[in-house]
Amino acid sequence: MKLLRNDAAYERIFLTVHFSQLAVICELLSWVGYMQLRVVASCMGPILRIPFYAASFMLGLALRKMVAKLPRVEISQFLINLLVKGSACLSTIAFFTFEVLACWIENEDDDLCKNTAGEIE
Repeated sequence: MKLLRNDAAYERIFLTVHFSQLAVICELLSWVGYMQLRVVASCMGPILRIPFYAASFMLGLALRKMVAKLPRVEISQFLINLLVKGSACLSTIAFFTFEVLACWIENEDDDLCKNTAGEIE
């Protein structure tokens, strides 16, 4: 989704509205749903997550402002290093995830897939 304009005020408003739609409104609606179901223990989760989302959003905006001041060459090298190391890490995670999924698909008994390195039978 591309922004209509590139000025800073418009981008800030766009990001704030997008954040409020995705985080705050969804959490408030889930809170209302839990209240309708009278699940009081689960009502605290959405209310406690909203300040966490707001703090992470503010930190993200501050980080965005700091990164905008860096030269393009430094940003490019940082992102390349991040993507290379991140893809190496994600490939390992994906391998182990698919190994567990394959075990679950092949075996009907869940106890066979619980074997870890600490358990030797």
